[in-house]
Amino acid sequence: MKAVVGAGAFLGAVRVAAAANVLAGRPNEARWFITRALQLDPELRISNLKNRVTWFRPEDFAKYAEAL
Repeated sequence: MKAVVGAGAFLGAVRVAAAANVLAGRPNEARWFITRALQLDPELRISNLKNRVTWFRPEDFAKYAEAL
């Protein structure tokens, strides 16, 4: 968490941290990162995530989006 918080406004790292915390069963930490992601990008939605995250393989993107 410290590294991502220290990174400030790097939205990609914040989104990945949110998904990782969900998958690790840490909902409180995930909620903090999701809140931060929405502060950085208020228009962020699961429906438009595919347009913003283009480097995942389809199967990895599905797991990532499901976690968020």
